[in-house]
Amino acid sequence: MKLLRWSLIILLVSASIAAGIFLYQKRYTNKAHRNLINPLGQTLSTRIKTPEGFYRDSTATGFTAFARALKVLPDKSKLKRYDKTNWRAQHWHAAILDFDTGTKNLQQCADCCLRLHAEYLWQTDNWDKLNYEFTSGDKISWADYALGMRVKERGNGVTYSLVAKPDKSYKSFRKYLDCVYTYAGTISVNHQFRKLHKGEEVKPGDVIVKPGSPGHAVMVVDVCQNTDGDRLYLIVQGYTPAVQIHITNNTSNKSISPWFEIDDIPITISGAGFSFTNANIVRLVE
Repeated sequence: MKLLRWSLIILLVSASIAAGIFLYQKRYTNKAHRNLINPLGQTLSTRIKTPEGFYRDSTATGFTAFARALKVLPDKSKLKRYDKTNWRAQHWHAAILDFDTGTKNLQQCADCCLRLHAEYLWQTDNWDKLNYEFTSGDKISWADYALGMRVKERGNGVTYSLVAKPDKSYKSFRKYLDCVYTYAGTISVNHQFRKLHKGEEVKPGDVIVKPGSPGHAVMVVDVCQNTDGDRLYLIVQGYTPAVQIHITNNTSNKSISPWFEIDDIPITISGAGFSFTNANIVRLVE
């Protein structure tokens, strides 16, 4: 009886210690995560702080500067689908970018990456580079769409017809993007853009992609580093069904979430809503 009693006591003490460690770690990681979130920040760079010892390069230009200035919705906003209903997993996001999702189930994972790329080109007046490939291998440029060109499915490809009035407005540009979303995806993104190779430095604007039906794609949008040269990255994603573009939490290392480590190419990484093993990474912004 004494042996049984002592065994039960040891078991209860062990269970209490384990539970205490679990709760401490949970509180610690949640606290660490919240310490990297500035609830009053209205842009990506002011909402998401860098971990201790890491800093953003204040001289960054191009897509990095563009992404850091992107507006975010108020802290703790609910992640919404295209139909305005709540997304099933509200723990996925650290922040939500202030972009419309549209009213149709079109702007999915790869499309969100194209959206940020296209918005960057639009805002920097690089309209001549707005030319996206479809899964079929066909393409449509913004220049042609703005002149009135439209596409229609035909067999495994599309046909082109000059049927609309010329329109270079932003409203027309959004319709152009919906056209791209309809026919593009992870396969076309993986095919159209240059693949990075082992040893190349990952930069904001790069897309981690596993092509397929279904596949998945996420985009790197920011980077910070320490004095040793270690680098951490912020990642955004969309999903299927179409959901708001959001900065994803790092479920693999909550102490630095929403920042991620990227070791080498090909990419093996996982976070809230995605997991990649030996994935490609392509450069949308050269």
